[in-house]
Amino acid sequence: MKRNLPACIACATELGMPDLFHSDYGLERALSLTLKVIEYRAKHGRYPPIGSEKRLNMWLRRMRRAKKGNHGKAAWYQECEQLAITHGYPDMFLYPSEIAIPRGNWYRSNPN
Repeated sequence: MKRNLPACIACATELGMPDLFHSDYGLERALSLTLKVIEYRAKHGRYPPIGSEKRLNMWLRRMRRAKKGNHGKAAWYQECEQLAITHGYPDMFLYPSEIAIPRGNWYRSNPN
């Protein structure tokens, strides 16, 4: 059975509860995970790898896909990118292949 969210929102609005289906939980969770990835990057000098921090790595990969338009199960929040830029990580939601690093300097900038 498919959900008819627009009809549900219209019905809730008619009953005087227009914010019944509105939730900032997804945004709050995404901002929280963005901060965790920023803390990991600040501490370790790289973004979380698949081995030790699988949950953060998988979330970051989903967000990178969502930013490109391949949403899947992830929603893209512009606020997460703004938070990363504010903390000095404008490349956080870019794929490694999109980051311009001069040839030969990759290993010096990514020691691990």
